[in-house]
Amino acid sequence: MESTEQNKFDIGQIANGHLGERVAEEWQKLLENMQDPNVPYKPVRKLVVTLTCTQNEQRNAVAVDGTVALKLPPQISISTRFAAGQDLATGECYAREYGALDARQITFRDVESEELQNIDGYLVNSEGEVVGREDGSDIVDLRKAR
Repeated sequence: MESTEQNKFDIGQIANGHLGERVAEEWQKLLENMQDPNVPYKPVRKLVVTLTCTQNEQRNAVAVDGTVALKLPPQISISTRFAAGQDLATGECYAREYGALDARQITFRDVESEELQNIDGYLVNSEGEVVGREDGSDIVDLRKAR
């Protein structure tokens, strides 16, 4: 059977090109997801175009609905840890985030001048040494207390 011009099918031209535009938009999102360093590289991504065709009883008209669905892997989770407890004097519960570094450690970026920096309630000089506490209480160096 010979193909005629009226049977020619171009998905990019369906609905005056609107379906093709939607495919292009979702394709761009897929590419951006592939380049996102916060998303694992390995899972597959899917761009699914679905054409749903419904004909009338006389079989002389067809309603076509086109949908474009994108299936992307989720971003990598961001993990951290919290120390939790209760202040026995006040009964107040608390949680404090901690990570690989002690909260009192600072980076060179944190030190911009010779002034003391307040890092988590500790006063730190430009060499990164803890020289006091914000509340004025003493710091006990257990290495020297022996």
